Amino acid sequence: MIQNVRIEEMHSGMKRNQTANRFALGPVSLQFVTIVLLALFSLMYLLQNNQMTTQGYKIAQLKNDQLEILQENEKFQVEAARLKALSEIKGKVQNMEMESVSSVKYLAVQK
Repeated sequence: MIQNVRIEEMHSGMKRNQTANRFALGPVSLQFVTIVLLALFSLMYLLQNNQMTTQGYKIAQLKNDQLEILQENEKFQVEAARLKALSEIKGKVQNMEMESVSSVKYLAVQK
């Protein structure tokens, strides 16, 4: 509720009339303002909490993606090492002037 109050001042020997506005809150208005402020603070808390939870889920998902990519990278490194080893063995065989076998015959030994 706004109340108008008339103020008379002495300024340099002259009277000056001013109207000042003063706010006066009754008990019902005070309760209403308190409830509105409480609701606003609660809403701000919920929004902030929701945002932090959402970011937490995104971080967890990114960590899972990172772990999967690291595991896949490790598999590729093992496969690359295996292929490199096979090509090196073939190269060494050719450098030793060995010939590849066309057919293999096994001997059976009886006891």
